[in-house]
Amino acid sequence: MGSAESRECVVKITNKSKYTLSRPCVYVYHGYYDAALPPTLSRGDSGQALFKKTAHRATGAVGVFTYELDADCADKDVRKVAVMFSVPFDFNFYENWFAVGVFDKLRNCDHHLYEEMYYYTQSRFVRGSANGERLTHSDDDVNISATMTDTYQPTLAVSKVCLK
Repeated sequence: MGSAESRECVVKITNKSKYTLSRPCVYVYHGYYDAALPPTLSRGDSGQALFKKTAHRATGAVGVFTYELDADCADKDVRKVAVMFSVPFDFNFYENWFAVGVFDKLRNCDHHLYEEMYYYTQSRFVRGSANGERLTHSDDDVNISATMTDTYQPTLAVSKVCLK
């Protein structure tokens, strides 16, 4: 599973939708943002980011990020995709956890969004343990899916697929 002291989460994101993903926003609850998400991802583009735990602290790498969906049609430009991740320090009590969803564009990427996606159940997202199985959430014409490995340094792979 890797080093017990080293906790980090590599996020690999691929845009397979008809939208341009833009204006990423990040909220980190524990740890820090080591490598930035790309500012835009056009159709077919891929990118990645790296989140790490803070050294010498008994916390992991935990947070949420969003991308706005920019469509050619202005009336559809009202949503954003959100991804929550949690790589805990202590695997005796916690496990890797992640969620994906689609929210209104006005929804802030902040502690409230993180808490909603970590603790609560809503129709706007799905959440699960990192056991290698794919999580998928559908909202109108956006389908967001992701997998996460169950290690101390997991990879969270996110993709979007247009349903129409």
